[in-house]
Amino acid sequence: MALDLDHLFSVSVLLATILVVVGCTSDPGPRQVAQDIIEAEYERDKTLDKDCLLARLKEWTDDELREIVAGLDASTPDERQAAQDQLDEFEASLAGCVPTTSTTTTSPPGGTTTINPDN
Repeated sequence: MALDLDHLFSVSVLLATILVVVGCTSDPGPRQVAQDIIEAEYERDKTLDKDCLLARLKEWTDDELREIVAGLDASTPDERQAAQDQLDEFEASLAGCVPTTSTTTTSPPGGTTTINPDN
């Protein structure tokens, strides 16, 4: 399978956008905004695993998402670090929806080398 850099960039932008949107504390709330972003991105890029992203988002409550944002704005370093740890966990759960891929390149003279980004 060829490594699709456009797809990976799209997914990266999606994940980053969702993480920023988690900060939304007004109506319709962080969950709905994140769901809307996932849906819109899926319409643009049908290769996204929308069901996985929505399922991973569902694992987090609105209160947990708001708690992350509040913690990132906290006054003490310990509170900020705890929130950053939660944010890292949230990001990792969404990133788990991005399939690992490998790419094949031709190496002289005519041989092939498979590169797996996980190794």
